[in-house]
Amino acid sequence: MCIDNKPRGPGMWKFNCSLLHDRDYALKVKQAIQETLIIDEGVYVGLLWEAIKLQIRTDTISYSALKNRSKNNTLLEYVEKSSKIILNHVKCNFSNKTIKRPRLSNGIITIEEKKILKELHSFYSIVYTTTHNIVQILPN
Repeated sequence: MCIDNKPRGPGMWKFNCSLLHDRDYALKVKQAIQETLIIDEGVYVGLLWEAIKLQIRTDTISYSALKNRSKNNTLLEYVEKSSKIILNHVKCNFSNKTIKRPRLSNGIITIEEKKILKELHSFYSIVYTTTHNIVQILPN
């Protein structure tokens, strides 16, 4: 059995019928037909028909690509905007849940980092070195 090693072509092009509902596209096709009729005036009817189809196909491919690019950009903008809103919401919630001025075991409220770290160290040292109930360790 002999198999050709020829490279494959670009495939078959199919027309997207939903473009027919697009007014801008319809105007573009009418304009393409009129321009082709003017340029190829006096040409054999069969050749003229092929030229019109070729121009419509060329314009359709470029129009569809432009429309898809625009749609993708709009979707990307929507996703970015949604992400910013969600991120802002998370930031607000995080700042609301942060203890900004903790009360130490001696009842003093502080914002000094060293004192807070010392208190945490003391608390967890007691938790992990004793067998007491955690409720007994916690201040009221």
